[in-house]
Amino acid sequence: MQRMFNRHGLDVSQIARAQFIDSIADGMVALDTEDRIIDINRVAQRLLAPLSRELIGQLVNRVLARWSDVTTNQGNVVGLPDPEAIMQQGAARRFMHIRMTPILGADGRPIGRLVILHDVTERQEHLAEINNLQEKLREESIHDELTSLYNRRYLSGLLSRAIAQARRELQPVSMIAINIDHFRAINEAYGQDAGDLVLRQVADFLRRNIRLSDAICRQGGDEFVAVLPNTPTAGSLILAERWRNAISAQTIDLGGVPIHITVSLSLVTFPSNANDADEMLTVADQTLSNAKAAGRNCTIVAPPIEAKPAGASVEARGPDVAPKS
Repeated sequence: MQRMFNRHGLDVSQIARAQFIDSIADGMVALDTEDRIIDINRVAQRLLAPLSRELIGQLVNRVLARWSDVTTNQGNVVGLPDPEAIMQQGAARRFMHIRMTPILGADGRPIGRLVILHDVTERQEHLAEINNLQEKLREESIHDELTSLYNRRYLSGLLSRAIAQARRELQPVSMIAINIDHFRAINEAYGQDAGDLVLRQVADFLRRNIRLSDAICRQGGDEFVAVLPNTPTAGSLILAERWRNAISAQTIDLGGVPIHITVSLSLVTFPSNANDADEMLTVADQTLSNAKAAGRNCTIVAPPIEAKPAGASVEARGPDVAPKS
């Protein structure tokens, strides 16, 4: 069978054509019906067998190390190492779109196939940049800028998904709302930078003291919300009290001025205290107001759905309760 790119015994037009084939960016491998290499241009050889000297007549799957990547990705894009570029400290990989087309004889019957590796590296890199930018924008849209916690926009969907999973698994999901006591007074006395420092300190504490399955969000202002899947009221109350006691025991240095803060907490559990995400948020806010009215520095559990009067609330109070404002 006559070689496609044979440079010996050809006229000028054939030599020019062979040089043109070698100069284009696409890699080309010509095979006969037994998958022996009829010819291969420089681009394909650089990508597939840079150290091989004579490939003509060889079975393709024995001499081209990345041939399985090529054949399994027909019609798709595959990343191939570019040894030449690596040596020049360039792109370590070239992305190629793989296409195969039959080589037909004079009678129209297939006598082999031509494998074309079309370079789409720039397009893939551009797509990667777009994807990275989109991911960055998505992350920024769901995270609070000051504390890096999830923000209020993300909270509603997060809670809805947790409740949907709880319904499927017949498990509870609890939510703890945490409010920093007398936060406005801190801002007024020490300035907004000091207030921001307090928010970050509380956020960092909460982030360090949850399970991998839990999530902490900044609801806004000085309020945080923890979503605790597969956690009943009793376990959530223990955790809430642990947080309250630990936060009140900490000292925060505001420019050389040590201060202690306290937090008020409310606890709502699905399905005991609410039927859906919106109701959980509403009940948590109402119960948090009860905690503030009760003197702050306490945890109050929302009443059961069947008995919602404020008097039915369950309160857990520490020995040191901040005075009412």
